[in-house]
Amino acid sequence: MTLPTEHDRDPVGTPVARLLNVAAQRRNSQIRRYAPVNEVIANLRSVGYPME
Repeated sequence: MTLPTEHDRDPVGTPVARLLNVAAQRRNSQIRRYAPVNEVIANLRSVGYPME
């Protein structure tokens, strides 16, 4: 996933970079990061995860 830019904001205008920085410091954060399925599959294959 690419890093957020100044254009990436939540619905109320908070910069996503700030949200992610705060979330990284909290163990029970509700913020999730998403990646395209093809990127996830490629990453799983790169570490030898069984694709059955």
